[in-house]
Amino acid sequence: GMNTERKWVVNYEIEVEGVTGHAGNSAQAASSATVELANQIVRIMKLASPLPKNPADYTNEALQKKGIEDHGQFIPPVTINVGVIKTSNTKVNSIPKDAYAKLDIRGFKTAEKDQIDAALKKIAATPTVAGTKVKLVGPSNYMPPMEKTPAAGRLAERYKSLMKEHYDIKVTEWATGGVSIGNFTSRYIPTIDGLGIETRDQHNLETETAYLKTFVPRTVTMILLLDNVASGEIKLK
Repeated sequence: GMNTERKWVVNYEIEVEGVTGHAGNSAQAASSATVELANQIVRIMKLASPLPKNPADYTNEALQKKGIEDHGQFIPPVTINVGVIKTSNTKVNSIPKDAYAKLDIRGFKTAEKDQIDAALKKIAATPTVAGTKVKLVGPSNYMPPMEKTPAAGRLAERYKSLMKEHYDIKVTEWATGGVSIGNFTSRYIPTIDGLGIETRDQHNLETETAYLKTFVPRTVTMILLLDNVASGEIKLK
């Protein structure tokens, strides 16, 4: 396969300030930062696209058993990952005075980023636990989407035809939530990527696999594509 679309990515941090107290004697005079953070997260996750009821149905093995070729068609359009949750509190009988979370948010359409940003600000401004304050930090570390432009589409179609002509291999286009340098180059020049050796289970230290037999056809086809671009056979503007 090859990648013709990649998601944008943006990060946020949520900082909650509460009022500590003893869990037995002072609950009425305290404000739990962890409960407010939990409430924030529940509200925020409603902004994401629905996830499948059974994630096990979407593993590589499960899709292969059903004869389904995965090319990114099951990736939720908007994902929100609460990757980090912390509190400085260490005692079970103390009501936490602070709580903290880090978010990774991704989507294909730029307009969704602005909508989510406005919604996050509204959620932070309206805490549900009395006496708590919420500070939203971000957006930060923004990475733009790699969008499939008409010129990128022409690159993709020529790559497909070259692979079919020389190796009789059908190439599938992928949409992916991962980031590459293509997220940045696509702002200035038509971009497709993922043309290197085929892999599976990327970033999984136990099961990541590279298929060496794909090296020659992919390398040769990429060189032929570059030759087509250099000769002007493919118009990039």
